[in-house]
Amino acid sequence: MLMHFLSRFLRFPALFLVILSVFSIKSDLNVKAQPNSSYEGIIENSSSNISEIDSLPEKNPKELENEKEKVIDPFAGQFNFEPGSEKANEFFSHSGGKSWFFDDFGDFDDFDDGEKYQFEDIAFTTISGRKVKDPYHSLSAGLYVLLTDNIFHQIIGHFNRERLPERVAFARGASAYGHFICTVPSLDQYTILKPFSSVGKKTPIAVRFSTMSSGSGSADLRFDLRGFAMRFYTPKGLWDLMMLSSNAFYIRDPIKYPDLMHALRNSPKNNVYDPDRLFDFMINYPESVNAFLRQFAGAGTTLGYIPMNGYSINTFITKDKYGKYRFVRFQAKTKLPLSLSIVELNLLTIDRDWASKQLYEAIKNKNYPKWDLEMQLMTLEQAKTLDWNPLDATKAWDELVYIPIKVGEIILDQNPVNFFIDNQQIAFSVSNMIHGIYPSQDKLLQGQYFAYSDAQNYRLGANYNLFKPNRPIYQQPFLPNSRDGFGQCGWNYGKLADYIPNSKFKKISKKKKGKKVLKIRKSSIFNFVTRVNDDGDDNFSQPSAWWKTLSEESQALLVVNLGKYLALASNSYREKVLELLLNVDPELVIRLTVDSTFQDIITPSENDLELPEDSTIWPTNLGVPLDVKNPSSMIEYFDTNSIRPPGWGK
Repeated sequence: MLMHFLSRFLRFPALFLVILSVFSIKSDLNVKAQPNSSYEGIIENSSSNISEIDSLPEKNPKELENEKEKVIDPFAGQFNFEPGSEKANEFFSHSGGKSWFFDDFGDFDDFDDGEKYQFEDIAFTTISGRKVKDPYHSLSAGLYVLLTDNIFHQIIGHFNRERLPERVAFARGASAYGHFICTVPSLDQYTILKPFSSVGKKTPIAVRFSTMSSGSGSADLRFDLRGFAMRFYTPKGLWDLMMLSSNAFYIRDPIKYPDLMHALRNSPKNNVYDPDRLFDFMINYPESVNAFLRQFAGAGTTLGYIPMNGYSINTFITKDKYGKYRFVRFQAKTKLPLSLSIVELNLLTIDRDWASKQLYEAIKNKNYPKWDLEMQLMTLEQAKTLDWNPLDATKAWDELVYIPIKVGEIILDQNPVNFFIDNQQIAFSVSNMIHGIYPSQDKLLQGQYFAYSDAQNYRLGANYNLFKPNRPIYQQPFLPNSRDGFGQCGWNYGKLADYIPNSKFKKISKKKKGKKVLKIRKSSIFNFVTRVNDDGDDNFSQPSAWWKTLSEESQALLVVNLGKYLALASNSYREKVLELLLNVDPELVIRLTVDSTFQDIITPSENDLELPEDSTIWPTNLGVPLDVKNPSSMIEYFDTNSIRPPGWGK
């Protein structure tokens, strides 16, 4: 009976299709989003779009033909708007006032808690969209997994490719978003940079903190310099400002950078840290003494990212409204300093994620981290009078001579939505500059111009600029002759010509005489010539003068930290380092050998640390046992034995 009915029914295929359509429409009408579902907005938008389409007037064939000729740009209208306009404000207030880095689904900050979004009825699918009833078990025949299990292939295949190549420098890090607020009425007498143009002007920013030489699996508080990279999303494009926790760097020539990073890392012999490598580099490159001493004095022992200062060791050139050029360096001074004892710092190193947690929790609890952004200016006339190279990254600019000028405030008020997107895919480069800031003849900066962009091309691919944190937010970049390549996921310029000049791109194909560029290059500040060979520079006068200006506490911290590393080094390197540091100050060498003036600094009090009753010995920086209850025991040890620790000279 059933077969007879089906055979007669199938004779009328049109009727069959009508019945299927009715059931399909009915099932669609029965689909309801969960009250808290993120798809609710999509369904509502879809309904409104349908009603709008129904009310649209019919277009004649000529209009339809014209629309086909138009190039469809998926980003059209998304970024092209004037700053401060209603469309811009709407764009920046995306997701209820949240960051514009969020996806179209809205604010996913609470997604992991499961409070705002319920996805019970959403099915697991393959990458092609096919629903999968059981993604928890592989397809098997007895004890064997079948080769035809496409779900298994996709899950494991993607897992094997989850990791990007690790950054060769500044690998371990944490990021956050916020804004820069100009807090001064006008700075155009110093610079024409747009973020500093008027009081109250806001510029969206992204900031990434990191450790310099440590790998991505290292601890946050490992003894190392920290990176402080900041990106301004300006109406004129991206401006990346790279800073460090120290105002002096180890090298002045970029060709030495690989050697520096290798010396600071674990030994290739056994992948174990060897302090001999660090001191060997210092001995052979005396220009690094200034940076190493600052690192041991506190720049390498930060208490987290929030209380950390940042310094642009590179020297740039800026222009004022009168057309005068000046050398400029930037620095960020924290407004939320923390005070922890050395013992507390040692205990904090147990938590490998201390700095990252500190940053995330502060923003989450609305204790927003803040910094004052300052700039130091130097005229060409001042630079010519110096007996040292002001463009040398191993030299710091004296704040008493080149007084920092506050330009505004940095506020971080938005945590990243996704670590991979906002930390791993964000790609900074010193070559990202805007009108008003230009590169100087700083040799390290010149090398970084190539190194940063080349590293991003290798790590993320040629289309890393398409990733969300790397896109300008005011306008879409237009480089029609740069397309295709691995990771291309944009519109790829459609059918536009992939060469310039061409007859259709009238604006960019119009040849310019380049007078403005030539005028800038003719400025004397761009022709400030420095010595080609800097090996004969004075590498000790600045660290010597700086050592004398340190407070007693800072000097003690330097001696403690440096002494700990020297105690782990080989005897021959200890002697060579002490001999090298005699060029800085003999007092420093004496205090590294033995000094009774900082016993209270390296000795924990009973309030700082509760020691077991049978443990009263605390290791000093010299490796000599020190009785906690008798701080003078180290001095008595030397006096009694009339000797110094092995390898510390006669």
